[in-house]
Amino acid sequence: MQKRGQLMLFVILMLVVLIASGIVYYLVEKTTSSAAAEEISEVIVGDFNLEFLDTFIPSCLDKTSEIGLLHVAARGGYNELPNVNYNDEMAYFVLNGQDTAPTDEEMANELFKYVDQNVNTCIQSTTFPGIQLKIRKTETLLNITDKTFVTISLLIQVLTPGEKLREKWYRITVDDLRLVRMFEIAEEIRSNAVQSNSVVCINCVLNAAQNVNFIPLVDTPSPGVTVLRFYDANDPDFVFNLALGT
Repeated sequence: MQKRGQLMLFVILMLVVLIASGIVYYLVEKTTSSAAAEEISEVIVGDFNLEFLDTFIPSCLDKTSEIGLLHVAARGGYNELPNVNYNDEMAYFVLNGQDTAPTDEEMANELFKYVDQNVNTCIQSTTFPGIQLKIRKTETLLNITDKTFVTISLLIQVLTPGEKLREKWYRITVDDLRLVRMFEIAEEIRSNAVQSNSVVCINCVLNAAQNVNFIPLVDTPSPGVTVLRFYDANDPDFVFNLALGT
């Protein structure tokens, strides 16, 4: 009788162990399967979106910076004109004998301001089913060398199907140096104009422009105001405008 009792106890213990093992195995398998499914979902959705955006976002940055460069050049190096300007059209580089021109670094910052204000128009111009894009942050790095002008970065928040949030930095380096060339051309003109109370040395204008493929046009629209326009011989859309005033 005692042996039967021990045997029954042994059988009960074995059943408890087997049941407990089964429960543990089921929970582990369920957790592993869920984690694997989540990982696969992340990879599929993440790869698709990020690969596509790796082309789309930089293309928007490129396009906006190209338009911004023309905009800033036409205003004499500014995105938004200073309060004192000529005819709400362009900046004065010399006014009342004072040098009032922007520096090349200030022009780079003005280009960044344009991109910062307008790149979202490009990003939102295309609708991607189930995907929402939001600019979280913009940054600029002045990088004026003989090959580069400025680096512009965007932190994009991506909301993908399943309400998964991702963030990624995208950046471009602007290597169009025409604003820098114009700053260098204008330096000699400004220096001469300051010394001569805004009287323009025509030969100075021609000599400064001829080596960098710009075609200068000098105009005197009103007494005391001289307008200089520099056209890119290779790009009819690019014109850099500046005014000299007394």
